[in-house]
This record gives sequence, C-alpha cells and structure tokens, in this order.
Amino acid sequence: MSCARNRIVTSLAVFIFLAFSFGGVLYAYSLRTQSIARKRDRWRKYWAYLIIVLSVVALIRFGPVSTLLFVSAICVRGAYELFEAGNRARSAGGTFYPRTWVVYVPLAILSVLGAGLAPTGLVLFVFVVIATFDGASQISGQLFGNRKLAPWLSPNKTIEGLAGC
Repeated sequence: MSCARNRIVTSLAVFIFLAFSFGGVLYAYSLRTQSIARKRDRWRKYWAYLIIVLSVVALIRFGPVSTLLFVSAICVRGAYELFEAGNRARSAGGTFYPRTWVVYVPLAILSVLGAGLAPTGLVLFVFVVIATFDGASQISGQLFGNRKLAPWLSPNKTIEGLAGC
C-alpha cells in the first residue's frame, strides 16, 4: 500500500474512532432513562454497528470485487427490509405502495453496477458519509424525538431523527 493510501486509511480510522466516541457519549446520554435490559440491548447494537462499519471499511479497501459483493449484499438486505416493511404496513392496516419496488430495483441495480465501476475510494467515502448520517439521525432521534415519522412503516423513526441527519 502506498504512503498516500496509508494516510487516507489512517485518517479514515481516526475519523471513525472520533465519530463513534462522540456518538457514544451522546448515545449514553440518550439512554440514561432506559431500563438496564434496554440499555444492554442498545449498547450491543452500538458495538455491532461499530464492528460492521470497520469491517466494511476493511472489506471495501480490498478492491472492486469485495466492494461489488458488499454492495450486492446491501441491496439484497434492502430488498428484504422493504418486503418486511410492506408486511408490517399491511398488517397494521396501512398502505404499502408497490411503486416502491419500481424505484428500488433500478436503484439497486445501478448501485451494484456503480460499485463495480466506481473507484474504491469513492465507494468507501459514500459509505462512511451514509454511516455517519445514519448514526447522527439515530442519536438525535433518541435525544429529541417526540413526533413519529411513519409509525406504520418504522415505529421508532421520528421527525427529529430525520432532521438530525
């Protein structure tokens, strides 16, 4: 690995460490009124998320084939989540629009194709930005969230969490 790449990977690792440290402090504050069992469950999720982020950074760093496999796995998992969201919406008496699949499938295909063609550094940058905003929205939603965004689709999402990203 070249010196420039070493610096980029080191900078990224430092950024992730600082972001997760800051986020961990806010996360601990947001959990202060929760039960012990809930705190334990949430901290398990926090550490799993950190491990996933660091693993993804390492995986993407290995090049286009691992990046392509990673993005493909995300798209498959996204399709599963979309399917489950539709089931939740229907069982709660809500509406789940089939048009969602019409949008999701082409975007997933473009994502996989783009991951195979895009420079690894760009894919890594996009992933880190998304992971950072996802964490920020979760913490801001837990700290300030009062108004549900779409309870029939995702019961824990709040308008404040959306604004926090």
